Amino acid sequence: MTDKDKLRAWLPGLWESVRNWHFPLFQPEAEYPLPQILLGTLTALLVERISPSSGNILQAMTQKCSHAINSCPEADLYQCNPIQLTLAIRVIEEQGVPASARAREYFSYIEDAINDGSLFRWQVPAFELLIRKSLTFNAGASFDLGKFDNYASNFGQILGQIEAETAFGMKTAEIGPVLRTLLYAGGSRAISRNDIASGARALRCLNYVAAVGEDRSEVDHLFDAICARQESLGHFGTDANAPGDELRRVFECLWAIAEVATPYRLFKDLGVTGATARGG
Repeated sequence: MTDKDKLRAWLPGLWESVRNWHFPLFQPEAEYPLPQILLGTLTALLVERISPSSGNILQAMTQKCSHAINSCPEADLYQCNPIQLTLAIRVIEEQGVPASARAREYFSYIEDAINDGSLFRWQVPAFELLIRKSLTFNAGASFDLGKFDNYASNFGQILGQIEAETAFGMKTAEIGPVLRTLLYAGGSRAISRNDIASGARALRCLNYVAAVGEDRSEVDHLFDAICARQESLGHFGTDANAPGDELRRVFECLWAIAEVATPYRLFKDLGVTGATARGG
């Protein structure tokens, strides 16, 4: 066991703490808006994949999520985070429940939104993976990782482009040392400003472009900084934000922790392969 492994011997406890926080939150009688149920379902998937239990948390969340999607008012459905909603639909399918008519309608809506340019170009590869078909983006210009004028304002776009270029960690991609340093700096700054969800996403993206054999100290530093923000109750961060913000932090942190600490890849788990991506 390496020194780093010894320092991270507490990781199983991290997952168990999240499970203990998550389970009472989503009791059958508890009612939450769909965006929070989506995050709760995706969190349950990560917990059960990395730290399986004998319970049925994922099955229960899948049933709750399927009902919430099918009963959600149309206006509210289309206000949800599109990637989180599409991921949750794939989780429901993975649990043996065929896509409902509502889910198929939503996939058609995403295709139309991409075709008319309503979504960002760098989101297209994610939906190609999730909808499992080639999509055409008919507006705007591509975002070039090699050219940036204002790194801070483009941070979200850069993360999205890295996710696209790497098929969410299922393909290899390279970025220059300057941009990699700025990616690390952006993640560190986000964590220091208590934007833990953005810091966790930056960690995940940095891990995607950190080649085997390269110095991974920056990945390790962000990883430990994210893990250190877990509270004793199991969630991440100390601010008393709205439940939706807390759930988003937990999901983004667990997604990053799972993919840095293990070979797990969320998109691959949901039946997506790197070959589905453009150029794969």
